[in-house]
Amino acid sequence: MTGAYRWRWWFPCSRDLLWPHVSDTDSMNRQAGLPPVNYEYQPLVEGGSRTRASIRYGPVRVEWFEPAFEWTAPQSYAIERHYVSGPLRVFKSRTVLLEELQGTAVEMNVEMQARNLLGAMALPVLAQIGRRGADRALRSAFRQTQKAKPEPTSVPRLFGREQLRAAGFGTQLLDKLARFADDSDDRDLAKIRAYEVADKWVESRQTVLRLFLHATRVGIFNLSWDVLCPSCRGTKQSVDTLSKLGPAVHCDACNIQFGPQFDRSVEVTFNAHPLGKGVETPTYCLAGPHMSRYVAAQVPVAAHGASDMSVRVLPGHYAANALALSQQAFEVRSGAPVQPLHVQLGARGVLDIPPVIAGELLQMQIENTLDHELLFRIERLEWPDTIVTAADITAMQEFRSLFSSEVLAPGLQLSIRQMSVLFTDLVGSTELYSKTGDAPAFRLVTDHFEQLREVIARYDGAIVKTIGDAVMAVFRDSGQCLEAALRLPAAVGSVLSETAALVLRVGFHSGPCIAMQANGRLDYFGTTVNLASRLEHEAGPSEVAFSAATGTFPHLEAVIQKYSLQPRRERAVIKGFAEPVGVLKVPAFKASPTG
Repeated sequence: MTGAYRWRWWFPCSRDLLWPHVSDTDSMNRQAGLPPVNYEYQPLVEGGSRTRASIRYGPVRVEWFEPAFEWTAPQSYAIERHYVSGPLRVFKSRTVLLEELQGTAVEMNVEMQARNLLGAMALPVLAQIGRRGADRALRSAFRQTQKAKPEPTSVPRLFGREQLRAAGFGTQLLDKLARFADDSDDRDLAKIRAYEVADKWVESRQTVLRLFLHATRVGIFNLSWDVLCPSCRGTKQSVDTLSKLGPAVHCDACNIQFGPQFDRSVEVTFNAHPLGKGVETPTYCLAGPHMSRYVAAQVPVAAHGASDMSVRVLPGHYAANALALSQQAFEVRSGAPVQPLHVQLGARGVLDIPPVIAGELLQMQIENTLDHELLFRIERLEWPDTIVTAADITAMQEFRSLFSSEVLAPGLQLSIRQMSVLFTDLVGSTELYSKTGDAPAFRLVTDHFEQLREVIARYDGAIVKTIGDAVMAVFRDSGQCLEAALRLPAAVGSVLSETAALVLRVGFHSGPCIAMQANGRLDYFGTTVNLASRLEHEAGPSEVAFSAATGTFPHLEAVIQKYSLQPRRERAVIKGFAEPVGVLKVPAFKASPTG
């Protein structure tokens, strides 16, 4: 016997506002009063895995197999469960959000297939319980769309407040931190993304990240290094120190093994475990749209079957991905919608996706020619900018000062797709030592390091090491690297001008490199580092030299335009490079400009 039920609600808010909360199936199940779920994954021969889940109602354990969810953001999602035992054989649910005048209607269509007579008799009761739970969950989701209540006038006590104040953080920001630590749900304190908190507080992302680093140092939070799967982007490993990162991680859900990427799949988060919060956070659902916000739509395609997909997306770069088979990248541009695309999934992968698609409504007819089911989805290629990667944080001077012991395990090499590497050289330092003597000269060189450190930190960079009287520094942003480079010679001049006419020259290059431990510190190696070091020798006194390739980066071009710089273009024969290298040279600022 099968029971079919249809329930409807209406809420006075937009669909786009309601969708993130209604599609958070972990929160919805929790608010509905369902028990926590345990998951296990069974690898499949053709790739991917099969999900087996279970819950407990007192002494009774209920198990089921759960196919992948189907969804189209922000319109609908569907759940299906095939029970191993118990009164039900199959449970299906489809939740649809419909745009209506001045609000959104939510329709929930539920189908339950009884296993036996007892199950058939229980269907009306189960439906009534489900209806009440869905009502609680949806009303909770709607409340989350409403504007936040005014902050209370009282401020909870914040451990380490005086140390944080001494580090330069103001009263208003510390009050926000105190309320966040005191009022937030355990679920929100189990994995804290500093940039998301900053956006919610309407504060500078860099300032809030610094605040969390200092708060970790005084014992309010813990810092966690989370390895994200490149396929499902879920956290697959969390370690409390960099040295515990390994060369390979396995994702049970995707059934793949991968190596961490320092600037993509190693994320830095915080948790409130020292406060006794966020320690145990039960899981109520792992497979809903909330776990894969980068997926605009996904649909299963049966063996030798076909499925239709229609989803509206913003212009940008996407991938049509048939999991465990292949993916094909394409770009969506504004324009007149094209006719529905016929996409074939077969032995040669994903076929018939054009590189550029006009129109923001994607309509696809997907055909699977293989002997097993495939999960097909449209993914945004860009990772969210709210993720703080390991490459981001280790390029911060403040992090290196506060957590100097954080290094990778010996021998572990992690790739970084892009880093700006800068070298300086103090012209005339040998003459300085001979004229003034070792001790005075050493003191001046040390003072010059401090001036460099201050400027580099101001532009979100970090000194990796000093080499004699030279400095190696790294930046995640090429524009910030140029901003700092232009100011470094003037900063050094303020230290040394009274003693000797010493000047600085600077060179940098941006590109891929390798992060690894060397001499007890986190260091960087590779062609990018080698070229940056050579470019410093190409610069003249009080001059900045950088590669022509780096000069094409948008952030760096913006700095050139900001100061109306006119780089001098040259071709240089550089040791270790087979072909001449394009070099751009600009004079450094004589004094730091405003703005």
